[in-house]
Amino acid sequence: SNKDDPNTGIFLPGSDVIGFTTGGTERARILAGGGLTFNGDTAASNALDDYDEGVWTPTLTFGGGNTGITYATTTGGSYVKIGRQVILHGRLKLNSKGSSTGKAIIGGLPFPAGNVTSGTSGIEGDAYFTYIHDIAGNEDHANITGFVDNGTTEIDMKWNDDSGNTQNIEDSHFESGTSLSFGCTYPTA
Repeated sequence: SNKDDPNTGIFLPGSDVIGFTTGGTERARILAGGGLTFNGDTAASNALDDYDEGVWTPTLTFGGGNTGITYATTTGGSYVKIGRQVILHGRLKLNSKGSSTGKAIIGGLPFPAGNVTSGTSGIEGDAYFTYIHDIAGNEDHANITGFVDNGTTEIDMKWNDDSGNTQNIEDSHFESGTSLSFGCTYPTA
């Protein structure tokens, strides 16, 4: 066995810690308090201590309401959470946009955003839309974007007008049949 031999495989550098080496160089270490570090790092704050993947279901509201909104069966998404970072994909397709009015919000993100990246602005994550159909069709050069605010599980949808000003995406920009595909990256608390 290569136990306790730092040049050939597994070694025990301290209480309840297991390390792995190749060619005499430490490659990974499992810390007693939980988490995995790499290349000789012993700091608990750098340890990978969480990994999760799964599915989620995006929802849409206009001005906080969802009266009459119905979705196609292709609505859904998947995510990977590595440490505090969430990387997700979503697909939202409407059968009916319903009768609620106001600002468009995509909700249902699998984890709340943490206040870790942008100081006092509140914006913690970014969304990008890779496919848009039947949305903002009457706006010239509509560039749809979105962001995730601190403490929320939602994407605040925006678009840039011809003057480059950021505007809210509203119910009037949607149609029954609107289809969106998007990605989003944000940190958790």
